[in-house]
Amino acid sequence: DLNKIKRTGFKIEPSLVKQLMPDDAVDIICSFLPNMKKSTDMGQIDYPIPVIFEDGHQILIILRVEVKLPTLNMSHTSFDFGHVIIGQTKIMTVQFQNMSKAACEFHINSPTKENEEENDETTSFLMIPDSGVLPPSSFMNIAIQFTPINEKSIKLKFPVHISYNHIIQYVSVSGVGDLMNLIFEPKTLTMPTVQPFA
Repeated sequence: DLNKIKRTGFKIEPSLVKQLMPDDAVDIICSFLPNMKKSTDMGQIDYPIPVIFEDGHQILIILRVEVKLPTLNMSHTSFDFGHVIIGQTKIMTVQFQNMSKAACEFHINSPTKENEEENDETTSFLMIPDSGVLPPSSFMNIAIQFTPINEKSIKLKFPVHISYNHIIQYVSVSGVGDLMNLIFEPKTLTMPTVQPFA
């Protein structure tokens, strides 16, 4: 009877065995399919699975599992690039850490604007690589590039999506584009009167 594990992502096969003869054996395989998990049960959970025989008697099997969401730790979640000259590139690094015992897959979406005045300034920031899979107990360095194209202040947020985790994490970035200027000192020169060919 598999009613107890519906929507949990767990699958038991075979679920029905016919004509099992004396001294015969059958292997029962239990697997977990994350994309089939619809329930919100978390932590250590016991699922009672009754094994029902043809004559009506039952044996209760307890499927004990500990369900955890895949998560990423970040070295920092906010980066201020300060003033950068238009056309030049400044690079900072964030480290993604997977401290769990399972692999963690992530994908970084395009940055979102903090206000409508940003227009096309989302192209000024870039995170490389923008996706990957971290093995258990591992880390990955992600480069954040800022290349301003206009003389203005920019604030954006990169959404970081983790597979099988509905919670979205964010990396906030900010910076100011500066236009390179020349300053003349003194601003004016007064030349004295001179005779021709003197």
